[in-house]
Amino acid sequence: MEELCDGICCPAYESKLERNQYESLNETIIPKLCERLDISYEDVKCACDENELIDAIHEYFTNDLEKLAQRLAKYSDNTNFVNTNLIACLYYLLKKEYDKLNNCVRKLDIVKSSMNIIEMATFLIITIHYNIATLQYEKAINYYRYLKMLECDNQDVEIMQLEAKFIIDCNLYNKFTNSNHDIIEMDYKDLKSNHILSCPITKQINFQLEYLKTLDGDSALEYLTNLEKDDIYHNVKNFTYVKALALAKANKFTELVEYLDNLNNIGFKYASLYAYAVRGLILKMDDKNSKPAMELKKKLKGIINDAKMESGDTIHIAFLKLMELEIDGDTDVKIFEYIKYEMGALFKNYNVPFYFEYCLNRSYVLIGKLTKYKEAYELLGKLLFNNN
Repeated sequence: MEELCDGICCPAYESKLERNQYESLNETIIPKLCERLDISYEDVKCACDENELIDAIHEYFTNDLEKLAQRLAKYSDNTNFVNTNLIACLYYLLKKEYDKLNNCVRKLDIVKSSMNIIEMATFLIITIHYNIATLQYEKAINYYRYLKMLECDNQDVEIMQLEAKFIIDCNLYNKFTNSNHDIIEMDYKDLKSNHILSCPITKQINFQLEYLKTLDGDSALEYLTNLEKDDIYHNVKNFTYVKALALAKANKFTELVEYLDNLNNIGFKYASLYAYAVRGLILKMDDKNSKPAMELKKKLKGIINDAKMESGDTIHIAFLKLMELEIDGDTDVKIFEYIKYEMGALFKNYNVPFYFEYCLNRSYVLIGKLTKYKEAYELLGKLLFNNN
């Protein structure tokens, strides 16, 4: 080591380089060390960049936002365009800053043909997770197929690939289109037996909740009642939504309204379920304009006014408007056309099985009442095709 460093740097600095503890590559010292070792400086730079990216992938995988932020700050002046933007994408995705994320993705899209395997795998993971976050599961499954063909041997990527497959399968599953629930069972079993213990506890809980979303309402509520006894579940944001969804699927309208009344700052995905419960309660009333009915409508309007827009809310807002049509007693023709033209179009990109099943069931009822058989055939064919 002393012979290598003689006249170039101190052995302590070279030792830090070996242990990957350097802050940045010294553009004067490193080329001289490479020359003395008779190796390519460019190869060393590429290897260091790849290590940085691999570490960033692990920080994203373990939800370590602080370390990822530090890496991005250190790496922002680096000349490696691809890796700098990939690390930025991982950071923005974890922070849910989707405008900044999309800006980086557009830049990367231009140069993706020059990416190596680990860079391309990271790019695909980012794209898959973004589409999952925005409920665009059909797009996510297409990118997942590309990732699987890539056969990247990075362990974090392999686990995230399996995670993505499980989440996509859970959300594309639909009992009306004969989707095979056994596939979800196999995915979940594989996650639990091989990979889930390496994930942060919040991820493990979210996998469990994704699985519960595929069960019927009563079965999911039975599981959730037991899980609620453990305080750790109360800190997982997705828990409240899965419980609200289970109450909606079980048609427990009163319990759902009471549950959502006790939550603070609920968004449109909750507001849509609240509207579903209000619709169910008002339909049971003899007088749709009674005082209890008007109070429910007033509460719903307050929730809608207070709801904050989030990414992926388009489908939630559309279903909420459908519920408002039902609550206000609009004509069957108007409701049928809304399902056909508005909901039907959105189901091409966004998938929430609960909304889809409601629209399909409602369409069957309206077909008989309206005798719109030709339109109904087109609508049902489109809905089933887009969600099969």
